[in-house]
Amino acid sequence: MQLPERMTIQSHTITVVPRYAETDKGGIIHHSVYPVWFEMGRTELLRANGVAYRDLEAQGTFFVVAELRVKYRRPAFYDEELGLVQEWAFWGNSGWGLGGASEGGGSGR
Repeated sequence: MQLPERMTIQSHTITVVPRYAETDKGGIIHHSVYPVWFEMGRTELLRANGVAYRDLEAQGTFFVVAELRVKYRRPAFYDEELGLVQEWAFWGNSGWGLGGASEGGGSGR
């Protein structure tokens, strides 16, 4: 499987419902969980573009996270339905980048 020269689907949203194990004692999602969700979003954005990450790895193509920045604007809570939006920031021969956001439906309480 070859990587496409450009991605036709620029943005993709997955739904995440935080599990109890992903929270702290106050029911707030622990900060370490977000990068795991970003990986889920990245995989699904690739899949939406017809690219299976498993196939890329089988041919020796691996993605390395060189930088990760997260700005927490409000807490997310246990059992609160969130929309995780991933979008291509850039895509090219020398690399690619993703941007994203999570969108919640209120206080979650």
